[in-house]
Amino acid sequence: MNKENFITLTTDFGLADTYVAEIKGVIFQRNPTAQIIDLTHAIAAQDIIAGALTIHASYQYFPLNTVHMIVIDPGVGSDRAILAAQCDDYTLIAPDNGLLSLFLKNKLLHTIHKIENKSLFRHHISSTFHGRDIMAPVAAQLAMGLNIQEVGSLMDPSSCIQIECMNSTWENRWLCGKIIHVDHFGNIRTSITEKDLRQKANSSLECLEINGHIINMLSISYSQHKPGELLSILDSGGFVEIAVNQGNAAESLAAQIGDPVRIYLKTS
Repeated sequence: MNKENFITLTTDFGLADTYVAEIKGVIFQRNPTAQIIDLTHAIAAQDIIAGALTIHASYQYFPLNTVHMIVIDPGVGSDRAILAAQCDDYTLIAPDNGLLSLFLKNKLLHTIHKIENKSLFRHHISSTFHGRDIMAPVAAQLAMGLNIQEVGSLMDPSSCIQIECMNSTWENRWLCGKIIHVDHFGNIRTSITEKDLRQKANSSLECLEINGHIINMLSISYSQHKPGELLSILDSGGFVEIAVNQGNAAESLAAQIGDPVRIYLKTS
């Protein structure tokens, strides 16, 4: 048994229903000593992008060998695969629907297996609740030390679903992306990352353009700006964020997920 025996749960289930408790019950049936951590159950319903961002930003802050289980699964009951993937010393369990897009984009996954070993599942499989009947028992056993190879066959990373809007593209000196998330402060996360900004050697941000507004610098902290001022900054996950100091950027800019964002890079 792994001495750590940690399992995190990330879902869009909320807390009004019994779904989260049922998942925990199945885990404890198979693994009574598991330590279950609720990462969040407040992902908006079926918001795969938010789930992908959440787990990518959080997975490494847990003890090594933690199993991360992510259940945002609008395709439940279909023939979509369920994956178990190894990322450094962590294991990720998620439907193959784009939840692992950022791990795939950044080539962080060492191995990916399709979960298909039915002997690991609950005896009765509901077509509407694979999180409880397939993912939970597999997570419980992986946390106890089950070899990931036992869950099913290897998958080629190129065959896994990736969300295209998580990427950015170059148009001359313009780095083009989209809004991919708005947090409850109204801060806007874009698909443009610090890594993207570094792709052009000897360059720096000239301006950022969003919904007709221009920002002329990449700030180090919110406190560089007066309350109510618009700014851009690298957030804690390494994404370019647009914010208003002590305000709500999404409301101020009438910004929505999917809106375009462009950054012009000047050469030094």
